[in-house]
Parts: sequence; C-alpha cells; structure tokens
Amino acid sequence: METDLRSILTHLGVEDEELLENTPGRWGRALEELLKGRLEQAPKLTVFQSKAGAGDMIVKAGLRAVSLCPHHCLPYLLEADFGYIPLEGNVVGISKPGRLLYWAASRFTLQEEIGPMFLQEFQKQVRPLGAIIVIRGLHLCESIRGAKQNNSITITTATKGIFTEGEVCRKEFWKLLEGAHNFTKMSL
Repeated sequence: METDLRSILTHLGVEDEELLENTPGRWGRALEELLKGRLEQAPKLTVFQSKAGAGDMIVKAGLRAVSLCPHHCLPYLLEADFGYIPLEGNVVGISKPGRLLYWAASRFTLQEEIGPMFLQEFQKQVRPLGAIIVIRGLHLCESIRGAKQNNSITITTATKGIFTEGEVCRKEFWKLLEGAHNFTKMSL
C-alpha cells in the first residue's frame, strides 16, 4: 500500500523526499486504523443481570466515533445518543455501546447505515425490548470542500422494538437527553 500512497502523493506534486519517505507508511497505518471495523467481529457486549434495570430505560449520551465517507474518502465526526429498555433486567456493560459505535463506524460507510448496523448487532447480542440511536455527523467532505458548510450537521435515527412502535418511549428518550446534554456541558 505504501508504494501506491507514495504514487498518489507524487501525482499531487509532493516533491519533499522526507515526506515521500515517511508519510505513505503513516498514512497507510492511519487508514488501516480508521477502517478496521470492516475486518473485525463486532465487540462482545457483556450483559449483566440487574433488578434495577428491568423495564427501565438506560441512555448513553455523547458517544463519539469517526467514519470515512465512501464517496470522498474523507472523515466525518460522529456523536451519538443511545437508549434501550432491557428485557428481564439484562443490562449491557457501560463501555460497550461506545465500543459498538466505534466498530460500526470504522469503515467506508454512509452515516445512514451506521445506526441500523449498530442496533442490529445490539439487538442480536442483548435482546432488549427496544433500542434507539440518534447520530449527529459533521462531514468534512461537506465542510472543507464543495459546499463548504462547516456548521452543517447531519442527523440520522434508527429504532428497534418498542421504540419503533411506541411514541411514549421515544418521548421519554428525548426528555432524558435534554438533561444529559445539560450535564455534559458541565466541567468535571
């Protein structure tokens, strides 16, 4: 891959020998890291039994990841809020939704595909009564080139189970997010 990346840099007019010697390797390793989700199995989601979690909504706000636009090969930055209602008190380890988002985003993919992929895997491993994810994306392909809309955010949602069917669950999720977003503005 380094030879191909060096060729691209040369084609773009890069003549600096030091850049041509070291940059292709770093660039290649960065791409491999950004795209590793496509080569890995989804992370195992550790599930715990909790009497407190039975039937109550659990929300994780402010999850972050990076993905690559399949059309322009440029990154886009993601922030997601995720909620689920456990079945029979099956709650997932607190770090697992972030790991799952990172896995789903680490590939060339459209933002619209990340939420359904995330929820499909979560549903398969955890089997909640329902789940919802809202993803906000800042796409560099839109902000630094083309339309140059550097404040434009794309918002996508995906739902499963009782979040798809029930307005009450969705309303509760949005209400909980209001408080979570106020909390995340605080300094710790």
